[in-house]
Amino acid sequence: MDDSDTRMARLLADRYELGERIGAGSITAVFRATDRTEQRTVAVKLLHRQLAASETARTRFRQQAERASRLAHDHLIPIYDLGEEQGCPYLVEEYMPGGSLGEYIARAAPLPLDEALDLTHDIATGVGRAHSRGLIHGDLRPSDILFTTDHRPKVGDFGLAIVAAGEQSRPDAAGARPSAYLAPEQLAGQPATAESDVYALGAILYALITGRAPPRTDPVWEFPTEFPPDIRHLVLSAVAADPNIRYVDGIDLAKAITEERERLRSEPQYDDPLIPQPVPEDDYRPPEQAPQPAVLTDRGSSGGSGAPGIVVLALVFIAFIIILAGVGLSFFRSLNLMPITSTPFDRPTPAVPTVAAPTATPPAQSSPVPSPTPTLTGNEALVPQLVGLNLEQAEPWLKERNLPYKIEEEHSDQYEAGEIISQFPLALQPLRSGEQVELTVSLGPSEREVPAVVGLPVEEATKTLAAMSLRVVTEQAFSETVPPGVVLTQFPEAGTKVPAGATVRLFVNPESQPATIPNLVGQNFQEAGAVLARLGLGVQFVNQPDNSRPPGTVISQFPPGGSPLQPGTIVTLAVAAPSGQ
Repeated sequence: MDDSDTRMARLLADRYELGERIGAGSITAVFRATDRTEQRTVAVKLLHRQLAASETARTRFRQQAERASRLAHDHLIPIYDLGEEQGCPYLVEEYMPGGSLGEYIARAAPLPLDEALDLTHDIATGVGRAHSRGLIHGDLRPSDILFTTDHRPKVGDFGLAIVAAGEQSRPDAAGARPSAYLAPEQLAGQPATAESDVYALGAILYALITGRAPPRTDPVWEFPTEFPPDIRHLVLSAVAADPNIRYVDGIDLAKAITEERERLRSEPQYDDPLIPQPVPEDDYRPPEQAPQPAVLTDRGSSGGSGAPGIVVLALVFIAFIIILAGVGLSFFRSLNLMPITSTPFDRPTPAVPTVAAPTATPPAQSSPVPSPTPTLTGNEALVPQLVGLNLEQAEPWLKERNLPYKIEEEHSDQYEAGEIISQFPLALQPLRSGEQVELTVSLGPSEREVPAVVGLPVEEATKTLAAMSLRVVTEQAFSETVPPGVVLTQFPEAGTKVPAGATVRLFVNPESQPATIPNLVGQNFQEAGAVLARLGLGVQFVNQPDNSRPPGTVISQFPPGGSPLQPGTIVTLAVAAPSGQ
């Protein structure tokens, strides 16, 4: 470490021992480090020396890092600590060992559609949380999205894009060249907005599903011809040149992706263009045991939802309201710049806080080197590390020191119910008696109780389940006693606890009654196919060598003639073909 960014003590704040340099951008240099107090690996980001020489840049860095540290979400990289060493500000965040999304795109894209949508949904959800708190990323790109060891994406570097505004940029910085993920208005010199981040999210989804980089100047966004029209429409709406046509923020985009995932996954026969499809066998051999008829789920409409109408006055009014809301939220957030601990990667083992003066003699501590203790006045106490503790463990300490506290609750897949996800202020910050502590407490994994939808029309049942963030797959099941289009049974059963996003299968009496298949043996295969099409049945042709009959003659069929079949059922026809073909 001999460059200007690392010419400083290898031990920051007597706590963070710097290791190898693992990355660099236009704003910071990134190092793997060891937190000797918590005994865990962390990532330390040091502001480049060129920027640290500017008081304006240092102030912006601290302010943006403090605002980002208040965010707590499963898909945002948590900031553990902030500090300054030899005039150089730094932040400490979760170490993400799973690599970046940029590396994953280069290695694996184009991805299967389901995986691409799932990844973008998770990323948009995290970005949407920041948008709901008035924080804009401003320079979102795949390198800012990192993976945990179990391949969960998390977004980092919120707000740091403005740190270098007006400052001389590093000639060797990764961000010196305009990013392909920057929105057109940003390239024109306008400030970033939530819609600008939406553009970047749409460009990321495009790269995931096509394996192509977003076009820089060419306005053509090319898709495979067989790609679902609604997905093309979703991407093009997100990357529209006019910000007013895009989704409002990350939350809005995530909702749109959820709707598309549910629609696609409700069609079991949907052919993902990125997954090779099986090829029918060339030779037909009568099965020893007759297979069961295949049942196809009716496809939904594939038409796009249509571009948003351009009504100038309405758009101006809506934009005005959004701007006012954003300005107001940013203003109130800016009044309190103290950072808050976010979700750590390695959750500490719950224990009674021991930072402040305990009532009993604490057990002897082993090797970890403690952080420096601030000088306290008589009416101050140090806030302990509460993140990871159960609320019941933290409350006695707070009450004993007359510290009022405010609790917010939210679901988390990383923390058990009752455990603290984030705190404000950070651990080891001095707090006066009577000052409020803000805690975010986990409700546990987000679960849903499956509602009873048996007996409902399938449209109503589907809307009921979708409103609870449950996916729906429909299958046909014939009944003479239940009206057509009504749910006969469901799985899982009503009352079952399932996680958000789980699939519920609905067995529905079809609108059409069973068709009786005629005997097609001896007919020409084209005529037989036309008969089946008129009955709403599918057909699969397989060749069977046979020189005794005219080529193209149906030799056998399954199911046999006279069988009652539901619409959409596939009928297999063996067709005579000359030997050798």
